[in-house]
Amino acid sequence: GNHSMDGSTAPCLKSDPKIHEAWAEYLRKWVTAYRSHGIEMWGLTAQNEPGAPNYTPWEACTFSAADQRDFIRDYLGPRMEEEGVQLMGFDDQKNLLREWADTIL
Repeated sequence: GNHSMDGSTAPCLKSDPKIHEAWAEYLRKWVTAYRSHGIEMWGLTAQNEPGAPNYTPWEACTFSAADQRDFIRDYLGPRMEEEGVQLMGFDDQKNLLREWADTIL
């Protein structure tokens, strides 16, 4: 999608590899910046509540299971592996957990 991450019917990252690359790199730099202050991280989610309802009044980014799988595989996963940080692919509604696990794993 190519929607705004704030107040959109479908907030998400733009469908542009440069944007996905930049977002993954930003998250890597976030981890390393915290480490430089003595704060270690063992893991993080690729996106908080990726199935959040549309029209959230805050910045959000919804992912389908397949889109999140691709983002992790192609962009975020390799960077976090280099940093020794584990990724969690879904932290949303437990009733969708099996569908997401089947897709992401």
